[in-house]
Amino acid sequence: MSNAYLTGRATRLTVLSLGPWLLLACPSDGTATTDSGTDPDPTSTTTTSDTSGPDVTTTTGTPTTTDPTTDATTSTSTGPVPAVCGDGIVADSEVCDDGNDEPDDGCNKSCEKTGAVLWTYTHNGAADEDDVMGAVAVDPTGKIIIVGNEGITPADRDMLIIALNPDGTELWKKTYPDDNGLPNFFNAVVIGDDGTIYAAGVEQLMKDVAAPVVRSFDPDGNEGWTFIEPSADMLGGSLSGLLLADGKLYSSGGEDLSDKASQLVVRRHDPPPARSRGRRRRRPTSRTRTATPSSRRPTACSSPGSSRTRVTRPGRCS
Repeated sequence: MSNAYLTGRATRLTVLSLGPWLLLACPSDGTATTDSGTDPDPTSTTTTSDTSGPDVTTTTGTPTTTDPTTDATTSTSTGPVPAVCGDGIVADSEVCDDGNDEPDDGCNKSCEKTGAVLWTYTHNGAADEDDVMGAVAVDPTGKIIIVGNEGITPADRDMLIIALNPDGTELWKKTYPDDNGLPNFFNAVVIGDDGTIYAAGVEQLMKDVAAPVVRSFDPDGNEGWTFIEPSADMLGGSLSGLLLADGKLYSSGGEDLSDKASQLVVRRHDPPPARSRGRRRRRPTSRTRTATPSSRRPTACSSPGSSRTRVTRPGRCS
């Protein structure tokens, strides 16, 4: 056997033994792989180029991760601050907030608007009985007139007028007693441009017999003229409203017709000039209407055998 044969056989054996390693080193898809070996960078990038397509970049190795933050997170709210009534700060749900709980200063303890009280006036009669206000009026100068009644005894009330300055201080106060010890009172009041005071209400002519009455007073409370008219059949009547317009005075009220029926009554009065105040006036009407000074009172009379009572001039029954 020649040396040439031996040499060729050895070469073929060597190629056969290296074949698997060559296949591993040269993959059939044409992708080249680079072993990272001892490269300290755990991530390597391999770029393959192929004439039939774009370059492809493959990244291998250990992915990079970020440790979560262990610090506590603080959140800030941007919503509305809860309303605290009385802290002096007007929140969205508050109408006002004056920083206190005083109810009469225009803003109450619920932070709601109220009418501020600038002053308060009170009256308690000497008898310490029930005192009642009927109405209030204010003249162009700001003077305030209050009318009502003052309790004298549990069964008797006198008409009452009080005048106040615009600041609530008292100017004067007067009561107007009657002669029969029965309850009389004012329900309404108006003031003329000249300061004349007109008050209307009820005057008891006798027990359980009430008559509507209008009285005039000068700006100092001195009495002027009086209108009084007993109701039909002496069942009772009263006045509860007054209106002064174009120099004419209008009164309104009610009049009993029976135990179960009543009627509304409106009257127009023509106040006498100042020089004639206090004089008695008569009106043309089918009913008896008298205008007398307050010192004179009608007399209640009854006819023998009759259940009806009528009113005549003082001291006269016929």
